[in-house]
Amino acid sequence: MAYMSKEHAKQIRDNLKKAFPDFKFSVKINHHSAISVSIMKSPLDFSKELADSVLDYVQLNEYHLEWYQHSEVLKKIRDIINEGNHDNSDYMTDYFDVGFYVNFNIGQFDKPYQQIK
Repeated sequence: MAYMSKEHAKQIRDNLKKAFPDFKFSVKINHHSAISVSIMKSPLDFSKELADSVLDYVQLNEYHLEWYQHSEVLKKIRDIINEGNHDNSDYMTDYFDVGFYVNFNIGQFDKPYQQIK
């Protein structure tokens, strides 16, 4: 059963701060089974992704980060988020077994992403 503890979320937050000191992240737990990580401010230009979106934020597909600008940075962030996670799911038999679910965004629905110089 998927579970995200406060301690694990704090560890992810701390690891992201260490690895990306120029970035501002929002790290939240959703329903005790998922972690939602949003890049709120950074020196990176995500204008292409934001222009393609109808909203002021972008929900990233964590399985296909090569679709986005700065994909190498996004992959490093994803790897930090997924430390300690497992996925023993079998989609053919409709069996899902993950340590926790991940929601990865650029900005949030109520707070847009800001590029800092």
